[in-house]
Amino acid sequence: MNASTIAQDSFASRKLAADNSALKKTEQPDPVLQHLENLHLPLTRENYLEATYPLGLPEIWSPDDEASLPHEIRRIII
Repeated sequence: MNASTIAQDSFASRKLAADNSALKKTEQPDPVLQHLENLHLPLTRENYLEATYPLGLPEIWSPDDEASLPHEIRRIII
């Protein structure tokens, strides 16, 4: 790896970070995450699902349901 490649990688990393920052500003905050944060509860799968489904989980849990969860608590469905 030469100095030119390192400079290009560094530039690309800064641009990606800036793009991600702009994206985060346009995304709507997740009200469940805000609720957990306001209650000073950790972001765990159990806490998130209990706050989202206070009457219990749906009987059928689809891959789309899983994909709607924050990425930190998703499970891989094979």
